[in-house]
Amino acid sequence: MGYAEILEAVKQLPDEQFHLLKSEIDKNSNQRKDTKLKKKRIEKLLLNGPVMSDDDYAEFLKEK
Repeated sequence: MGYAEILEAVKQLPDEQFHLLKSEIDKNSNQRKDTKLKKKRIEKLLLNGPVMSDDDYAEFLKEK
């Protein structure tokens, strides 16, 4: 079933089922946005977090 066929089927839904479908789509859209936001926050934390300098790493290896 292609996009055009799905769209046509949705247009034929009774109002109650149409609004239920829209509610489910909105809920799914919000979940996707939340997931993207969490990924961006984790990425920002990882990319901007503290790092060891070469000297710190060498000292770490020496004391290990």
